[in-house]
Amino acid sequence: MIPLYFADRRSGIVGVVGRRQVASAKRTENIKTGRAYIEITLRYRPQHREKLTEITKPGNYILTKGHSGPELYGIMTCTQLVAERTIEIYAEDIGLDIINQVAPAYSSGGPKSIAFYFSLFAPAFTIRANEVSNLTRTLEWDRDSTAAERLASIAASFGAEIAFGVDVKGLDVKSLYIDIYRRRGHSIAKPLRVGREIREIMIERAADKVATAILATGRDGLTLAGKNYDDGDIYLDVNTHVLISRTAEAEWSYQWVEPLSGKEILRLFEVDTESKDILLTQAVRKLNAIKKATKTYKVTASYLPEDLRLGDVTRITSSPDELTMEARLVELSVEKTTGRIEAEFDDIKEVEV
Repeated sequence: MIPLYFADRRSGIVGVVGRRQVASAKRTENIKTGRAYIEITLRYRPQHREKLTEITKPGNYILTKGHSGPELYGIMTCTQLVAERTIEIYAEDIGLDIINQVAPAYSSGGPKSIAFYFSLFAPAFTIRANEVSNLTRTLEWDRDSTAAERLASIAASFGAEIAFGVDVKGLDVKSLYIDIYRRRGHSIAKPLRVGREIREIMIERAADKVATAILATGRDGLTLAGKNYDDGDIYLDVNTHVLISRTAEAEWSYQWVEPLSGKEILRLFEVDTESKDILLTQAVRKLNAIKKATKTYKVTASYLPEDLRLGDVTRITSSPDELTMEARLVELSVEKTTGRIEAEFDDIKEVEV
């Protein structure tokens, strides 16, 4: 990652920082958002303060070399500690144009491709790889959001994952691009072991958010009155306008209460929408998420194999006879100056071997 080249808003190089000035440099990438960011702390001598203050101002860019090629980051915040003579920088790979840009409420009015939607909300980016080019979706957003949030929403609607990148020739930025994947990563056969690559696995089980039914409301008292829904498990009670899960009711309801209508563990759910269709869709999704007790895992890594990449699915084992899990690497933070790694795994499930 080092050296770091600083560029102005027109991509003209305004300064270079070498290894001796970098106290720390940490890069984090998350597969669910497709976004990466860096946190850098620079040291400076009094005679260099003015120059560093100028080249690190928010809005400027940092151009550097990453594991798989050039990387470009837009400086979002910059904090100077005068007594320590340090400058702390936070920069994101998609920059101000996407993070601060407002994406207004929008309805496509019919099925459109992912390239169509991205051209509306990220016009500065070209699509390089597109593994869902054959798919179309009819999408609608009833309120404003940031462009970054809108892109993540679009990708999720297509069941896709995205990554941002930059084409660079020498020190000149030629174009910004987005890669669209059905699913990033691949499977790794070699397992990670507790006590070696993995420091600890924490398993937490909880029922504090369980509900068997949802009363959903939208803007101006909107309810699900007049709608019909039954997917075999979740159904809409046409009299009370309450969504009820049959499986959750059988498992969690107060079995000593009569009549049946008094058994539900009911939760109120509000959505900022004027559309009953959107209200129904989000309420069903919410009830599916809370109708069961949760079981969450937190995995702390000591180090990772060099061939393990973001999105890869691997096995984690504590011992041959105790616990084996499959997990996907979804966030990776690397401290470039010390080599320290922080890894977040998701889609974790216990498996039999």
